[in-house]
Amino acid sequence: MSAIAAFSTAYAQYELTNGVAPPADDPLLGDAALSAALAAATKTGTVTPEALGWAKDTLGVGTAVGTIDRMRETIAAQAVETPATETETGDTVAGSETTDPAATAETPEANTDSTEEVSGTTESDPTIDPTETSAATSTEANGL
Repeated sequence: MSAIAAFSTAYAQYELTNGVAPPADDPLLGDAALSAALAAATKTGTVTPEALGWAKDTLGVGTAVGTIDRMRETIAAQAVETPATETETGDTVAGSETTDPAATAETPEANTDSTEEVSGTTESDPTIDPTETSAATSTEANGL
């Protein structure tokens, strides 16, 4: 099945890139390549002309509309949603005084006449991880 999926994806990408279906005699995307992909998914390793015709209609090879057409539309939509050059920068630089809460400054010490360098931050209570399991369970607390 992976060979059929690879064929279908490559076929859809070819159509998207070139605007037309590949020729039937294309060594990678033509009828022989599809037949080989189908044969890889069978127990006998052979594909009848009827089975090849059915697969071409189902997949949407050539003028038929099928799975490959939906794949092509999905690939095109994904390319529009996530452009290759997607970069955003912030207005402030990390580590600057406006973004670094641990920046130090000279401040007068309370009730003294001296100045010392002190941190501009205060210690906060540690947050509790809701997934932590070190708290005693009801059976542990009761000793049962």
